[in-house]
Amino acid sequence: MSIMKKLCISLLFVLPVFCVISYAQEAVKHDTVYVTKVDTVYIAKAVVIQEPAAKVVEHEAAKVTDSAAVAAADSTAKPKRNSWGAKLKESPVHLGIELQTKYMWRGIEYGTAPTLFPQIYFNKWGLNIYAMGGYAVNGSHSEVDLGISYSFYGVTIGLNDYYYPSAVGENDNYFNFKHGETGHYLEAVIGYYPEKLPFWILASTYVAGADLLPGTTKNAYSSYIELGLYYDFLNDHRVALACGMSPNKSFYNDYEKKFSVSNVMLQYTYNVRINWWTLPLKAALVYNPYRNKFYFTASAYFGF
Repeated sequence: MSIMKKLCISLLFVLPVFCVISYAQEAVKHDTVYVTKVDTVYIAKAVVIQEPAAKVVEHEAAKVTDSAAVAAADSTAKPKRNSWGAKLKESPVHLGIELQTKYMWRGIEYGTAPTLFPQIYFNKWGLNIYAMGGYAVNGSHSEVDLGISYSFYGVTIGLNDYYYPSAVGENDNYFNFKHGETGHYLEAVIGYYPEKLPFWILASTYVAGADLLPGTTKNAYSSYIELGLYYDFLNDHRVALACGMSPNKSFYNDYEKKFSVSNVMLQYTYNVRINWWTLPLKAALVYNPYRNKFYFTASAYFGF
């Protein structure tokens, strides 16, 4: 056997042993290594296990046990009771503000500019109590609304008070409830919104306040009936079609007709989800057959 062949055979035996020893030494030398998985980087400890034939390296995920961090987290945790001694719980009171490019309600146009609707409401046990304002950015419309409603098995009954300072003008006096002088419109409303069926029906009547027949002090009892259908998509996106009509001489038809259709609406709702928060965006094409007018409006609701 030549010297070259002997050298090659010797290297075949020596190199594997040298590599194993070197690898084990590096494992002992570097007690901590970094392991990556997709986009997550975590720390692992290198544990060396010596066996007669080889050295096996196992990786055990390191556990962070920083007592100082735990103590800091506990110190910033919310107390279990408030300053009144009551247990802390989620508030049933919520705030919101809506922006509409054009204020449309039941087919009727209000104001001549984009309108803001700040609101606060209580919602619990099926009971909803709210206060809301409406203010056009150019001052062409303003209103203050209060309401209460109760919902059960898809049925909602309620009472709303609408007050329009911009319509009352110089005689603006919120606490003037005198018949024939007040600027309040008191409305009774009932609606049916079944959970498992894609439709709704709404009926309302002004029972007191400034809704008077022209030239008289008699209540007009302006009434409104609305039927609607909707179709849902993923993420609560929805397309809806509604038709609203008045069955009597009312402010919906200038107190001139015994029956009129004032609202045909096609609306699409798109919910923008940002982490835990949802921003509903709406766009609606509205046609008022009584006035023979088309409108297009969009809105965004910021609820908290």
